[in-house]
Amino acid sequence: MQEQKLVDHSPHNPQPRTKLSTASNLVLIDNYDSFTWNVYQYLVLEGATVTVFRNDEISLAELIEIKPTQLVISPGPGHPDTDAGISCEAIRHFAGKIPIFGVCMGEQCIFSVFGGKVEVTGEILHGKTSPLRHDSKGIYKGIPQEIPVTRYHSLAGTHRSLPDSLEVTSWIPTINDGTQAIIMGVRHKTFVIEGVQFHPESILTEEGRIMLQNFLKMDGGTWAEISLHHSNSQDKGFANGVIPADGGQKGENFQANKSNPKQSILEQIFDHRRRSVSAQKLVLSQRPEDLQSSYDLGISPPQISFVDRLRQSPYNLSLMAEIKRASPSKGIISLETSAPQQARKYARAGASVISVLTEPEWFKGSIDDLRSVRQSLEGMPNRPAVLRKEFIFDEYQILEARLAGADTVLLIVKMLDEDTLRRLYQYSQKLGMEPLVEVNTLEEMDIATGLGAHVVGVNNRNLTNFEVDLDTTSRLMHKVPKGTIVCALSGISGPKDVTAYSKNGVGAVLVGEALMRATNTAAFVQELLGGSMTIGESEAEGDLMVKICGTRSPEAAKVAIEAGADFIGIILVEGRTRCVSRDTALAIAQVCKTMRKPSVRKAFGKDNTASEYFEHTSGNLRQQDRALLVGVFQHQTLSYILEQQRTLDLDIVQLHGSEPIEWASLIPVPVIRRFGFQDPSLGRRGYHALPLLDSALGGTGQTLDVANVRKVLQADEGLRVVLAGGLTPSNVKVILEQISDHRHMIVAVDVSSGVEEGGLQSMDKIRAFVAAAKVRAAKWVGSIPIVTYDWLESENYTPSAVFSAETDQLTSGYLGSLIAGHLMPVHDYIVDRVITTAAKDKMRRRFIKIESFEKEWQDINKQLQTDRYQIHRDTTGFAFNIILIRLNLSKNTNERYILKLCETIDVPKYYACISIHHKPGRNPDSPIIEKDILAPKLSDFETAFAAFETTFCLKTGIPWSCRDEPRMDREDAFATLAI
Repeated sequence: MQEQKLVDHSPHNPQPRTKLSTASNLVLIDNYDSFTWNVYQYLVLEGATVTVFRNDEISLAELIEIKPTQLVISPGPGHPDTDAGISCEAIRHFAGKIPIFGVCMGEQCIFSVFGGKVEVTGEILHGKTSPLRHDSKGIYKGIPQEIPVTRYHSLAGTHRSLPDSLEVTSWIPTINDGTQAIIMGVRHKTFVIEGVQFHPESILTEEGRIMLQNFLKMDGGTWAEISLHHSNSQDKGFANGVIPADGGQKGENFQANKSNPKQSILEQIFDHRRRSVSAQKLVLSQRPEDLQSSYDLGISPPQISFVDRLRQSPYNLSLMAEIKRASPSKGIISLETSAPQQARKYARAGASVISVLTEPEWFKGSIDDLRSVRQSLEGMPNRPAVLRKEFIFDEYQILEARLAGADTVLLIVKMLDEDTLRRLYQYSQKLGMEPLVEVNTLEEMDIATGLGAHVVGVNNRNLTNFEVDLDTTSRLMHKVPKGTIVCALSGISGPKDVTAYSKNGVGAVLVGEALMRATNTAAFVQELLGGSMTIGESEAEGDLMVKICGTRSPEAAKVAIEAGADFIGIILVEGRTRCVSRDTALAIAQVCKTMRKPSVRKAFGKDNTASEYFEHTSGNLRQQDRALLVGVFQHQTLSYILEQQRTLDLDIVQLHGSEPIEWASLIPVPVIRRFGFQDPSLGRRGYHALPLLDSALGGTGQTLDVANVRKVLQADEGLRVVLAGGLTPSNVKVILEQISDHRHMIVAVDVSSGVEEGGLQSMDKIRAFVAAAKVRAAKWVGSIPIVTYDWLESENYTPSAVFSAETDQLTSGYLGSLIAGHLMPVHDYIVDRVITTAAKDKMRRRFIKIESFEKEWQDINKQLQTDRYQIHRDTTGFAFNIILIRLNLSKNTNERYILKLCETIDVPKYYACISIHHKPGRNPDSPIIEKDILAPKLSDFETAFAAFETTFCLKTGIPWSCRDEPRMDREDAFATLAI
């Protein structure tokens, strides 16, 4: 194309302009539209050097190689998600790197890329002009309001799906009929990206060339960058999209540095960060003396030892999980990721360290990401350490990191001279942070070890050319002193990448992009590092706890505890009907302190990984051997609450008014606090032990809104709550079933008026409520893996039945009962009375030696003695007490499932069905014990037996009526085993 022959025949800006240095290599993507020529013409006339590519005739790699100064996406037919070719992919990659402009479909591509929805507008426009209103920023600088613009479209982005990252810049006003104006332009809030739905290149659009002129003067990837470049110009106080009056011709052009072939990527980033930090130091409240003053006040968040935390992991290698939105080598990875939400995923998946990239231009991070990540981990037991991943060259950045909550910082040997490195290393240590020292070569490793670094990260990516070599870490291991932790950094995407590291002494791996792209974080981590985390107290679903509130007599407290209540609540709000006197409160307290609960569920937590705050606090409350005394307060002073807690020796304080949540830190016992459904502090970690969801102010009997409960629980998967409000013995089970998919998040229920008659507590209703709340239908056995073929009755193992490793056969006895003379059917082991070699191998591996089982059974019996049950025997004397066992191969230990049909001691002729599941814990001597009530106390025999029979069949695959069916005699059994 002969650019010098182009002529603007429109009545607007007919003369061509001189060449722009800021638009020396603009790429225009043609979406097969005739208007592409008009766009090209206007861009050239405004001084741009333009190359045009059809949307299906160039790859992203080829486009990157061209190194465009700007990217323009043309109009086109069809939908942006299906008909725009390379357009959307190009926008994703170059977002934040260079200015991007989209016209019509190009604007729709921008809308779609950042999460919006492009839909039919309800009107088809072809060559129609409409008056445009705009925000006078960015491309609209100097443009009058309500100029006519030309529209050719039937699709547009919608207000209801406008992404948070975009803002509306222009619109067509609508008649005042309550409808929203039609979006005609959008702008990214952070990146230099603008889009227009109309056609500025049309001859009927006024000031179209001025709009394109404004775009061509943009010379940075982000609005902050443009603001920084021109901070010395006359145009101060930049907002998103505001172009300096000089059009960006003054000041230093950092975007040009990005394309300087003489600079490495590290040098480009380093140069830019130095200038950015220098500018930041001049901002009031962010000056070095301001940061130091804040630090001296002691307000920086509590820190943990980076080194110690790195040595704790549920896996063979510790995981440093990175939050990274983009990178110079990969471009955009995940712009919409919530840093604090991702941090909690990493913590639950077993990460020892969470690395937060805070570099804003190339990696799209910020110090605010670090601050929010640290806040998201507040109160989390054994939380991961937080690393500031940044290009650090100044003490200012280290102090800023500590104030934001970092436990450690990254120091890159390649970018620092030895004196600076040592100075920064010692300063970091002075603030209590052992740094991660990054190296890439043998020489750099010598510098790091000479420094005395306790943790050295070997970057598998060369920061000069950003090429990855996963063997880099292994090659440097021989230079590492004993006791130094080595971390492999960069390029790790799957299990094969970490195999060698686990063999040669590497202590940790840092994974970023692969984790950010993983759809299931926990599953990816387990596959990457091998094995799985042990289920402990913080993960295992426990029995529902019950609080009987408004207790007004020691007798009622005793009945509640005997029934199995976990909390006894007393009202200490003067003037309330249920408020108790001091003497009555002391008498109830005496009952709580001296009376044991009927049964206690013990579980064992994890000490090498983080657990959710509310899981931890609820677990601590659950594992008490007596009912806990709860004092309920409302709108009372802190001094009064503290006095009552000391006087009555309260185990828990419940705040039911508008008390500040910070009071929980000042009260010496756990706090349960009442919240409304919309309260933003409901899920705040580190203060109240549990939030209580109630329909009103308490004790009113008003039924809670289940839909609101579900909404609250769906919003925060780490939440655990106490449920209250209109609960009764007859509806508590129904309400829990209505939220069954979030049942594990309800750790307790609270009742007051629901167990009263005539304003007084009913002993029968208390018993009935506890029984109804603690019942678990058979489907709740779903929390235990149901495997229909590998649970066997313990009675079917003979004392001397042991496989011989030499003969691959039983040396004596056989699988089956000598007394009953039958074999238990073992699905997929016995097929047509023939046991295959593979099946025999399975049997041998799962076979339980009776000697060890008998010893373990004695320990189990001790546990069973704590239950207020007796074994029911029918007329034949058969004990309805079944023990199913299997060998857990991954833990190399036995696992038992005990199913009991019981007659209650308190009320003869009434029954209960319970199960006790002994699961292997991290400590072989401390199993995890989970109990399920399959049919509650006071059930009739038919109900209890139905639960017993159903569960037996689910676990074994054998109908209860067929359990004693003879399979074969002794001779046949040996003959079968010998085949």
